[in-house]
Amino acid sequence: MQLCSAHRKLLLFYCLLKLNALSFDSILDSWFVNADMSIYTFPNNHHESTLVLVQGDLTEFQGDAIVNAANERMLGGGGVDGAIHRAAGRELYEECLKVPEVEEGVRCPTGQARITKGYKLPAKYVIHTVGPIYESDAESAPLLANAYKSSLQLANEHNLKTVAFPAISTGVFGYPKYKAAEVSLKAVADAIGEVREVHFILFGSDMLAAYQKAANSLLFTIINAESKCTKNGVCVTAQEF
Repeated sequence: MQLCSAHRKLLLFYCLLKLNALSFDSILDSWFVNADMSIYTFPNNHHESTLVLVQGDLTEFQGDAIVNAANERMLGGGGVDGAIHRAAGRELYEECLKVPEVEEGVRCPTGQARITKGYKLPAKYVIHTVGPIYESDAESAPLLANAYKSSLQLANEHNLKTVAFPAISTGVFGYPKYKAAEVSLKAVADAIGEVREVHFILFGSDMLAAYQKAANSLLFTIINAESKCTKNGVCVTAQEF
């Protein structure tokens, strides 16, 4: 079983705490100086579902599904899309090629989602969705929200309980980080259904900070009452064991 660096760190701290090798305060000091993970419950406590915001590598996620920020052709590309195709292997490309086109060159229109097997990935499935190229809030926000909602609809249809997302449309598609975080978290809260864990596996401290800020403003409840502030000023708390 392989763990990403953030999860390995959390597991190590948990074991040391159980062995009384570390105090809880020392865990807070050492963990949150980097603030590479924060854990929340949803505003309306949807089935006690959990939101995890973490820096890491989406292709290492070992849950039921990862979500691919794909293009409409679904045949791979740059960024997250390319990384997922490389990690999954040729079989993913071949299954995507078999997805029927709804029009020439379009297998998955913007705002919709498709599902395939995960092949060589640790995750069982890949949910492919297409976010919008950012034009304006009025034009782009509904399409971005639909990308998340369509992905969770497929997850619920397939009885998937743990799903990990990237920050869709925030790369070359140009969606501003904080605005994308607000739209995505609202959409996930609305569409989570029976999914028990939603992870956002994010690239870079700036992206993580944007999602933490959005989660706090949208009244997501961070687990644990004791908080520490990071180097970049974001206040987060640790999960109590």
